[in-house]
Amino acid sequence: MDRPLFVIRGMFAHSTIENPLIVFADHIIGVSNGKIVFFDQANQIDKHLEPFGGRSKVNITELKRG
Repeated sequence: MDRPLFVIRGMFAHSTIENPLIVFADHIIGVSNGKIVFFDQANQIDKHLEPFGGRSKVNITELKRG
């Protein structure tokens, strides 16, 4: 598939009415054409990148502490 994909890897926080704070450590989020196309544990990255041409075709930004 020839769709642009932007991937961020790091720690994410989310809140809902039931859970005021949920922290997801070492996760990835993929955005293509302005839409979230996946959110998963970082060890699942290759599964999600395959439809986009693999790691060599995708820019991955890693969030760091500090």
